[in-house]
Amino acid sequence: MDNNTQADTTLEQRIIQLAAEQASIDISEVTPASLFKEDLGYDSLDVAEFIMELEDEFELSVPDQAAEELKTVQKVVDWVRENT
Repeated sequence: MDNNTQADTTLEQRIIQLAAEQASIDISEVTPASLFKEDLGYDSLDVAEFIMELEDEFELSVPDQAAEELKTVQKVVDWVRENT
């Protein structure tokens, strides 16, 4: 496994962990395809708190427009990868 693949896997695992913690569910219930509201039971407050966690964790700022587009775990992984 090269460094980029390893970094991508680590990034994905960390975002899955954050998503599971925010939903108070087991990490095994979260996949890259998980939808925050439909699959993980997030409400608007959960989404806002999750975005704040992402910002703290990865030292970035997620614009509101981008946050509205981040509906799955994979979309978050891709967005963080492109913006860090």
